[in-house]
Amino acid sequence: MKVVIDMNSSIDRTAALQEGGVEAVHWSTIGPQDAADDAIMAWARANQAVVLTRNLDFGITLTRQARVRILDRNTPLADSTEGTSI
Repeated sequence: MKVVIDMNSSIDRTAALQEGGVEAVHWSTIGPQDAADDAIMAWARANQAVVLTRNLDFGITLTRQARVRILDRNTPLADSTEGTSI
């Protein structure tokens, strides 16, 4: 598992996760400290990483990006054969 740790979390978490076998990197080592949530999420997606954050606004970013991605791919919002949400 790859994890990128957001700026609002201590860089000390990096070593703790790495000791547990997790491939972890703190955002301060790869991007600008004032990067927008969208930039961090884009990096995480491109690098197949999970974002570890204490920022409650990331939910808004996820929702906004998910809508854009679904509309860009013309993917239905629900599976018509199963009736379950995608």
